[in-house]
Amino acid sequence: MKLFSSIAAAAVVAASTTLMAAPAEARSSTCWASNDNGSMPAMNCDVTRRINYNGHVVWDVGIGSKKVTFVLWSNGIGEAIWADGTKRIFEYHLDSDGDPRLTGKDGWQFSFRA
Repeated sequence: MKLFSSIAAAAVVAASTTLMAAPAEARSSTCWASNDNGSMPAMNCDVTRRINYNGHVVWDVGIGSKKVTFVLWSNGIGEAIWADGTKRIFEYHLDSDGDPRLTGKDGWQFSFRA
């Protein structure tokens, strides 16, 4: 019986380490944000794709010390969540390069290389 318990415990440990997802890692990428004159200059950013606790794909984007999480729903609507808890809803589409392009109120736009 003791041998069986040891084998069962080893199987559980092996299965749990095999089935666990690798931690998400930020990678250097490119982001674009609209400015006052309507252009969208490129900037360096870090982008991390991960699965949240609800099972949804989310994108964590960091530009310097500023970080925001984007949830892109399948209906072309998304949500931006800042570290301070601020949330905003926006529309989005995938541009010709396959990058999400977000459009908010007053024409605000943001895109990141996914």
